[in-house]
Amino acid sequence: MIINSTKLRADYSKIAEICRETGEPVYITSNGEGDTVLLNVKVYENLIQRTKIAASILEAEHKRLEGGTTYSLDDVGAELRKIIDAGKE
Repeated sequence: MIINSTKLRADYSKIAEICRETGEPVYITSNGEGDTVLLNVKVYENLIQRTKIAASILEAEHKRLEGGTTYSLDDVGAELRKIIDAGKE
């Protein structure tokens, strides 16, 4: 949805409700130019979390390509079993 800033001021509650219900951004224009994006807080926080995870994966991949330490699935499974077993004690 694209609206101008005048409509946002006049219909903020309705527009915020649309953001909450659809999870979609609303693009705000000013003088016919793109200016701001309005996004529901939960959607925004999810987007930020996904971005952080993607950045961590990318960083790990760079380290792997540069010869960093890697772990097999069996190694990871063994470490997880140790953690689980330690929690049972």
